[in-house]
Amino acid sequence: MRTSIRLALAAPLLSLLAACGGDAAANANPYERGLDQAKAGDHAAAVASYDEALADLEPGAGTYMEIQMARIESLTHTDAPKAAIDFLEVADENSELVKPEDFMRVFNWFVQVKDWGQGGKIADTFGTAYPENEELAQRMDTRIQEAIDAGEVSAAQLEMLEGLGYVSTQ
Repeated sequence: MRTSIRLALAAPLLSLLAACGGDAAANANPYERGLDQAKAGDHAAAVASYDEALADLEPGAGTYMEIQMARIESLTHTDAPKAAIDFLEVADENSELVKPEDFMRVFNWFVQVKDWGQGGKIADTFGTAYPENEELAQRMDTRIQEAIDAGEVSAAQLEMLEGLGYVSTQ
């Protein structure tokens, strides 16, 4: 009798576990899986999931830019130079989909990870691509200068910023 009670209790529990996760999480939509991985701090896995989600999408597809931006945000945590290169390539190849605000979002991600050199690349390209948007360009430039003045910039990043014209060699 005890065995039949255990079996009676075990069946609903197993069904509940299967419905709440189990293999369902592993088979989730790759974009959603990437979001969950990024939220958990596993940015390398998130990038892989976003790459999987992008594999079958055309650049003009509805979620293409959303997935690309999520991928680039995770890349800022794992490979900042690649994140900058990839964003600038996406922006160049999809100029009709990329907005000035996207540059600001990417710049802010570099600010969060304190990679001022890559942030400077984004700001410099933004200033060239959107000369009419002086206010946003000035906000980026000001934030970079504040970081330099506060000593938040590493020597290597300072060298990059110098090459972009943010630092005088005098």
